[in-house]
Amino acid sequence: MFKWLRDKMNTGSEDEYQNGLKRNANFFHFIMNELPISRPDLIEVSHARLLGDINITKLLEENNNLLNLGYSPENMSQLLDLDMTCRRIWGVTLRQSDLKYNKTFDPK
Repeated sequence: MFKWLRDKMNTGSEDEYQNGLKRNANFFHFIMNELPISRPDLIEVSHARLLGDINITKLLEENNNLLNLGYSPENMSQLLDLDMTCRRIWGVTLRQSDLKYNKTFDPK
């Protein structure tokens, strides 16, 4: 990620941190519960990559760990790394529009 963007995000607030955690949790819920039912066409294309190359459970545990640790600049940096991983799964593995990620998974 661009250094200036990371620096800007690292100065973010507790609210931005919590929203990022919730967005990731919404994404993990989609991957684990909704994707197999709502988009079986994506499962055919991406099933092996989702279950083989990417450990969703490990990513979910990392998100929960960040939730328990709370906001700090270091944790915000880790959250941004996790967010980018989720976005890559969405955009590359699932072949979805990057522009729709926030709209789809932002907390409501």
